[in-house]
Amino acid sequence: MGSNPIGHLQGRYTTAIGSLRVLRREFGTTSISDAITQVMGEPVPVPMAGRGDLALVDLDGTQCVGTVDLSGERVAAIGLYGLEYVTLSAATAAWKV
Repeated sequence: MGSNPIGHLQGRYTTAIGSLRVLRREFGTTSISDAITQVMGEPVPVPMAGRGDLALVDLDGTQCVGTVDLSGERVAAIGLYGLEYVTLSAATAAWKV
């Protein structure tokens, strides 16, 4: 089984502002893309992302990180209204897991 390189951050925030504070404290940035790059390495071209990889998507005007689903064509991410799916082609960045 794999490891969770950011598991120590789970439960440390409950609001969007709280998440920005954690990003700034832990990674020195408020950019979710920059923080993920620090943990996962450089992003790959979105078309190279596959099942289980991470992808940055826009949900209701907010940048969210989701996981490429089993079809390899959609990204599942938690938005303001719960779990949402968007097409992988809508992603702006991706990281291999």
